[in-house]
Amino acid sequence: MRPDYVATFYAAKSIQPIDPFMAREKTLSRASYFKGALDRLIFANQLYGLPSDYWFTVLYYNRTLL
Repeated sequence: MRPDYVATFYAAKSIQPIDPFMAREKTLSRASYFKGALDRLIFANQLYGLPSDYWFTVLYYNRTLL
């Protein structure tokens, strides 16, 4: 689910936080993910999803052509 959908479901009070489930897992925590990837899934300091991917936009250029 896209992060903006999570925000919509949170606003409609139709989604539950996953923090209680994360607390039971020994190998999974918020520290397992980039903060930026989680920020769009956290509302009122509760986590409502896990990112399935995270990408960076990069610009490559050839300095010799400048």
